[in-house]
Amino acid sequence: MKKGFLLIIVLLITVLSGCQKKDDFTQDYPIMRGVEHVYEKVEYDDIINAFTVKSGVHVVLFAFDTDFAECPYCIACVPLLNEVAIEMGIAKILYIDIYRMRQERTAEYLLLLGYLDGKVGDLLEKNGKKEIVVPDVYVIKDGEIIGHHIATIKDDADKFIFNLSEEEKNQVRNIYRQLLTLSQN
Repeated sequence: MKKGFLLIIVLLITVLSGCQKKDDFTQDYPIMRGVEHVYEKVEYDDIINAFTVKSGVHVVLFAFDTDFAECPYCIACVPLLNEVAIEMGIAKILYIDIYRMRQERTAEYLLLLGYLDGKVGDLLEKNGKKEIVVPDVYVIKDGEIIGHHIATIKDDADKFIFNLSEEEKNQVRNIYRQLLTLSQN
């Protein structure tokens, strides 16, 4: 009887622990573990739908999974964007890791790149090729891009800053406030 009861307890614990929702975003961004956040890691099709099909307002973050590539700009911006989103009542930001797609220049990446470049016209070049430079935050309303912001802010040499001072962090927060305000109009 004790063995059967113990077996049932072990099975119950195993089943219940398997039912816990895995937070894929914090797997990619361990710095956000234990922090209330609005990010939902999604797949390519979800992003395409947010840009072209789904009505309503969507906020999309293109970034890199920190397990595959260290992106100091992403690490600097992710907490700031989250802070501003919570402050402004944004319930969800769709996050997609584009590292492998960009490295391999997959057909999906090239289609997305061409679509975004045609819509915003200010994508940057790296090594002579247009790229989705991360982090890149988009606000989409009813299938139309109404704003986006690439990386952080630039220094006097026109280079993005990743080791932000408190004043620079506030500048980035204000950029995100202005961008996310577009989602509320």
